[in-house]
Amino acid sequence: MEKTMRCFLIALMMSLLVPVAEAGTTPDFTFTGFSSGSLAFDSDGNLFVASNEGTTVGKFAPGAATPSATLTGLNEPNALAFDSAGNLFVANQPSALAFDSAGNLYVANFPADTVSKFAPGATTPSVTLTGLNLPYRLAIDSSDNLYVANYGGTTVSKFAPGATTPSATLTGLNESPHALAVDSSGNLFVATPNNNTVSKFAPGATTPSATLTGLNGPFALAFDSTGNLFVANSLTDTVSKFAPGATTPSATLTGLNGPHALAVDSAGNLFVANVDGYDVSKFAPGATTPSATFTGLYWPDKLAFDSSGNLFVANRGNHTVSEFILTPLPVLFSVTPSVGSIVGGTSVSITGVNLAGATAVTIGGTPATLGTNTGTTLVLTTGAHAALDGASVLVTTSVGTNAANSLFKYAVPPTLTRSTANQFNDAPTLNIIGTGFDDTTPGNNTVDFYNGTNSAEGTVTAATSTTLTVTFTIPPTNLGALLATVSVSGISSGAAVQVATVAQNYTITTLTGLNAPNDLAFDSAGNLFVANFGANTVSKFAPGATTPSATLAGLNGPISLGFDSSGNLFVGNSDGTLSKVAPGATTPSATLPGSGSNDLAFDSADNLFVANSNYNSVIKFAPGATTPSAILTGGYFALGSPSSLACDSSGYLFVAIRGDNTVKTFAPGATTPFTTLTGLHWPGDLVFDSSGNLFVANFGAGTVSKFAPGATTPSATLTGLSWPTDLVFDSSGNLFVLNASGSTVSKFAPGATTPSAIFFTGTSGFFFGIGGLFGEALALAVDSSGNLFVTNAGNNTVSKIVSTTVMPEFTAWRLTHFGTNATAGNLADDASYVGDGLPNLLKYALGRSPLVATASSALSSIVNGSANSLLSDRLAIRFTLPNPAPADVTYTVQATDDLLNWTTVATKQGTGAWQWNTVAGGNTPHIVDPGTSPDTVEVGDVVPFSGNTRRMMRLQVTRP
Repeated sequence: MEKTMRCFLIALMMSLLVPVAEAGTTPDFTFTGFSSGSLAFDSDGNLFVASNEGTTVGKFAPGAATPSATLTGLNEPNALAFDSAGNLFVANQPSALAFDSAGNLYVANFPADTVSKFAPGATTPSVTLTGLNLPYRLAIDSSDNLYVANYGGTTVSKFAPGATTPSATLTGLNESPHALAVDSSGNLFVATPNNNTVSKFAPGATTPSATLTGLNGPFALAFDSTGNLFVANSLTDTVSKFAPGATTPSATLTGLNGPHALAVDSAGNLFVANVDGYDVSKFAPGATTPSATFTGLYWPDKLAFDSSGNLFVANRGNHTVSEFILTPLPVLFSVTPSVGSIVGGTSVSITGVNLAGATAVTIGGTPATLGTNTGTTLVLTTGAHAALDGASVLVTTSVGTNAANSLFKYAVPPTLTRSTANQFNDAPTLNIIGTGFDDTTPGNNTVDFYNGTNSAEGTVTAATSTTLTVTFTIPPTNLGALLATVSVSGISSGAAVQVATVAQNYTITTLTGLNAPNDLAFDSAGNLFVANFGANTVSKFAPGATTPSATLAGLNGPISLGFDSSGNLFVGNSDGTLSKVAPGATTPSATLPGSGSNDLAFDSADNLFVANSNYNSVIKFAPGATTPSAILTGGYFALGSPSSLACDSSGYLFVAIRGDNTVKTFAPGATTPFTTLTGLHWPGDLVFDSSGNLFVANFGAGTVSKFAPGATTPSATLTGLSWPTDLVFDSSGNLFVLNASGSTVSKFAPGATTPSAIFFTGTSGFFFGIGGLFGEALALAVDSSGNLFVTNAGNNTVSKIVSTTVMPEFTAWRLTHFGTNATAGNLADDASYVGDGLPNLLKYALGRSPLVATASSALSSIVNGSANSLLSDRLAIRFTLPNPAPADVTYTVQATDDLLNWTTVATKQGTGAWQWNTVAGGNTPHIVDPGTSPDTVEVGDVVPFSGNTRRMMRLQVTRP
């Protein structure tokens, strides 16, 4: 009986009027993954299936064949219903659900003889309706009267709106009422299967106003839109049709086998689920035999239609739901992308149903080129079309065309204006000029950069229709052309266009006279000290010097340097000793035992700590002592090859241990660690910022870990690095990280986790030194002016990197044309890049491209007897300059009569005016300079013609 009760509930629920058209009679889709029971659709077309032999409800998205979600926490859900707001209600063993017009939910509690009423949104009953006997079915009329079938008796209880006890009892039934239905006039119909009748109760009546006979085991009820009542006769395999007001059948529908559920579409077609025949029969309006049979089913006992009129059948026998697509016209679910270019060529994917056999697709009236078609996914290419919002996508098959829509937009693609303007490699933003940008939503504009092997990345943070402001998340690092494409709502600008020339905002000065330099340190006077591992010396450089002012000797493979507060220099030697050099001295005043002095650190009390890598410990020397005052141990193999040391402002010592990927912390005076910092990978150099945050170089992971004061796990990770070996802060809080792989320095602004700039040290490759494989760039230091110093062990130099705010004009010209600042080979100032014999510097001074071959005659010419009165009596040279001229070029015109002795005629410094040689040529300048752009200049000789005297002139260009 329980299964019969469930099946009948769905038969009543699914007596819906929905549009439907003819289609195939075998399932188009099968839904699996549950024990099929009640069916219900929400307003978005999602199908919900109650598992009447389990504890779940499966949710199926439109078009899906497996559940997209499973609702749990249930117990044999029997019935489903949606309220007007789209909330789903599930009856767990209660036999029926119903909503009134106010959204109140009524739940029939079959074994408890009650009905629970839940106010909208409530989770506990607001009232309980009593006076019932195994309430089994519910029905509500248009006046919100609730009718309850008492399966344990022979009555139907009527509850007026708001009542908790019956306001009336409908009698005159000879057995337990089984099914309820209310017609459009408010008449209640009650089926009693064992009595083979359906009783009709007029509105307000308590006894039947009519009894419908000629039935045999009436099991399910359904009305069509004209008021005809259909009754499923479970015992005779027929359906009886009653005209409005009739009490005997006006027709009998045959050809059935176990009619179990009924559903009627808006065209009046009746669908009957034959539970014993494993099929569904369709009856056209007025027909008494099936016009179609839907097969491929297994004990079908529930029917439902979705909003598109497709039929869903619950198969109790194999726990599936079968979908029959009854609307053969194409139905579109999505169009991706939904925006395309007006020039056409956009590849579009349409998803939907009934797309098979598509013969044409138009978008906004413009035909598209058809591609692959699976019946549910159609790929096409758009044609050209004028700009249009809300273009209708229409798919035509042999059956017809889908409904009009506004699923697509034709848009004008953005364009980019080419620019070679200089962009410093640490600039945080870049402005891109063009047209067609989205000025309402900056995020709809996306930019892809191309910068050689480096993939710069950024987001658009501000936009007008002609300008995008891009904030870099990964700045460009390769010098030279920076190319980009812009997409607006998915529409690309096309081929990449140069939008800037990436230039370095720094210059490099080389310090020489070194031998395998591998550590750096500054004293309080700003002198730089460099450890020469290969020469057993330390070189001292005065501020600004590029060659040593002094050499400290008496050392043995110096590998580490450090100053105490008195200016004494301590040098860690590779033989395990520590040399102390007094201020101004060039030889050690004392030698301390070190046993592997690969790093040094001083605390605020001037205690010296030495990383004793040979004995896995740290040696402590009190101020002025030459023998250890303490040995610090602890951890994995004691201190497991300590690699780096640092002291914080409170005197705590931090020791990086590569042996176990940790940093150990020692309190002042302690010899064993009290905390361990983890989350590291082959930790190397340590450094503190001004706020007390500790930064640890993870050589093995290519990252730097940041630890907040007191923390033992990282609070942030700095990325974009390659074998970080040395760390240093400048006075502005910028962190510089030396990358051994590639010999570069990455700059991190305060708080940043990705580099804002990358400096190239001018070296590359590796060399073998103490401790294994090292990159050429081994050590990093910053002076009080913020200049960076990097050791280059491979070429025995130190690079001084000086940041600049304005790029030299010649540097910018080189980057624009050559993409590099290199000056070797045909890139040299006095070389010709294209081999035309004209130096690169000359072409720069005269505004010519070094990439284009030029005849020398095109650059200058001799004028003999000009019509201009200033030049008519003398020889002159003519040449063309850019206007303004490069500010760093000096132009000098000279004359001679023997090619050996040249006399300066006139000079011009950059954008300044020409200066005439009054000593040699008198007070009147014989110069014609119109000041046009470009500017063709004529400069006359200092002396007029004189007989047959030979005179020759030339233009010379120089720059600092």
